[in-house]
Amino acid sequence: MYFIVPVIAIFTKFDARDHNSFSRLQEQGQNWHDAKHNAQREAEKSFQTFVADLYRSTHRPKTHVFMRSDVCFCMIYSI
Repeated sequence: MYFIVPVIAIFTKFDARDHNSFSRLQEQGQNWHDAKHNAQREAEKSFQTFVADLYRSTHRPKTHVFMRSDVCFCMIYSI
């Protein structure tokens, strides 16, 4: 007998990814305004690569959540 327990992945402090993306975009030559505008989208895009690998694992999560602490922003995905 075994129990099925859903796995839910929660990623906190997602805004740190935003900061890293912002810095990387500025290093690539974007001005402050453009880098700020594009940082969140770039952070989410790079995160999706990691998440895709997570969902291919043996004990993949049923869903995942990421949170940005600065605006209490939360995205919930179900794949």
